[in-house]
Amino acid sequence: MKNLKRIVICVSLVIFTLIFAKLAISALDSISVGKLGKQGLKAQISQSSPIPDPTDLWIAKLEKRENCSPTGTWDSGSWSYGAMCFKFNTFRRYVRQYELLPDAEDNELMNWIGDADFQRELTKLIVLYEKPGVVRGLWLNTITNPKNGIGLPNV
Repeated sequence: MKNLKRIVICVSLVIFTLIFAKLAISALDSISVGKLGKQGLKAQISQSSPIPDPTDLWIAKLEKRENCSPTGTWDSGSWSYGAMCFKFNTFRRYVRQYELLPDAEDNELMNWIGDADFQRELTKLIVLYEKPGVVRGLWLNTITNPKNGIGLPNV
């Protein structure tokens, strides 16, 4: 009889947990999460998770390999800036596309281009929302180098 009571309690807890999880998922689905949609919400949730986010780990590898000076490094005929070695036009395009600094004029973007934290966030948006071919094109040598390329992120 005691075993039967334990089984009933365990089954009840499992059912309660499943119902609660279903309600939580339904609530998340009904939330308006803005321009970036549910993927953006999932990215925000994953930032608070104690489990390392694979995208963040990939970005850390990218940063270690790229690592231009915040004030600029001469690279392939033009300047590249900051942790991810963004060219100014590329930086501006994605900052505008993701509406990160909506009130900043183009000349003010130079105040942000060398900021490593800002570049990490911008890179994460690019990795999460752009096609793999775009990501590969932005960091071609670092990703595809046959000897020590880091490959594409697994998103």
